[in-house]
Amino acid sequence: MTGKLLSIDPGCKTGWALIDLASERVVEFGVLRQVAPDFPETIRALAERAQWVAVEDQYVGNDPHAALCVAESKGRILGMVAGHIPPDRVRVILAQTWQARLKLKGKRKQRKRGAFILAQAALDLQTQGGPLTQDSADAICMGLAAVRMLKAEELLDRRVSNA
Repeated sequence: MTGKLLSIDPGCKTGWALIDLASERVVEFGVLRQVAPDFPETIRALAERAQWVAVEDQYVGNDPHAALCVAESKGRILGMVAGHIPPDRVRVILAQTWQARLKLKGKRKQRKRGAFILAQAALDLQTQGGPLTQDSADAICMGLAAVRMLKAEELLDRRVSNA
């Protein structure tokens, strides 16, 4: 599997990561504020560099402000990437799904800390990006889990077609 996956953790502060599918290496990462004037252009520019997109679908509990920020950001992002990424190459992934895939356990705070540690370990000297934040760490980890899920889908498709 070749190309890149753009992983996006939507919210008031939107974390993102660009991951190479073949090597599973984090190429670049960062955080965008959805209210920033360049938010749409930046998302579109990132989507132009990717062949796949993974967007986190989050559980926000009883926090109406968080629910509004996440829903607005996710909707805007899906609309922005639609012109660059075919629908069959877009994945919406629950936070619980990618966290389970990476064996992150415990309460929310423990899972967040685990994601931050995993993201730090995934970065190397060639990775471009600003300081690692929780939003970008979540995007990195979700992206790594999404790459592995895509590779599993590809393997299954090959086996089914060869059967």
